[in-house]
Amino acid sequence: MYIALIGAVIQSNQRGSHNISRELTDVLDQINQNYQASLTVDLTMTNQDEFQGVFKATEHLFEIIDIIKFSLYPMEFRFGVGLGEIQTAMDGRKIGEMDGPAFWHARSAVSRVLEENASQLSRILLSAGGDGSEFQLLNDSLKLCDFVENRWRDSQRELVKISLLANGHSDHVLQSNLAKELGISRQAANQRVQSSGFYQFIRMKQSVSDTFSGVYRSLQ
Repeated sequence: MYIALIGAVIQSNQRGSHNISRELTDVLDQINQNYQASLTVDLTMTNQDEFQGVFKATEHLFEIIDIIKFSLYPMEFRFGVGLGEIQTAMDGRKIGEMDGPAFWHARSAVSRVLEENASQLSRILLSAGGDGSEFQLLNDSLKLCDFVENRWRDSQRELVKISLLANGHSDHVLQSNLAKELGISRQAANQRVQSSGFYQFIRMKQSVSDTFSGVYRSLQ
């Protein structure tokens, strides 16, 4: 049982395709280096506006997705996460040559993000084919996170980005450190933390990750 991730650029903010590929490749290369223990197949560009990867561990999946999103904002993405087998041998193959249910479910999820999302605020969907109530709960929780995130001001988003890149999805973050990184007072940092729902957002992502890990183990 594997976890396939497909990410597709849906809005480039007028960037040229060459710049999109270069910026995205740089971020993916850094993630591949920092999170090698979580990956079976490195995150790799499969065309100029899409990338794929295969995970063997769930713990950092949503953290990695957020790092991609926040590092490259205002570039926008949609993500499909698929659970299932991979039918082709992985040794020596490029990821674009691999196939199996994990990729089919991820591809279907990427398509369904647009089909099931009239407001275009949600950016991620999880699937294992015949998805049960656990997947409904996970996907609804992720939609709620996207709903909150889409209402952040640039200053609130920058605070979350600073914390995410330094601490991942940890809620053990000192506001004094955030204030120092942002060059603002501790009072101003506290106001941004409170108005953005920072801790609630991070804890929801932690809960989604923990629940997804349980679902993944149950399917193995």
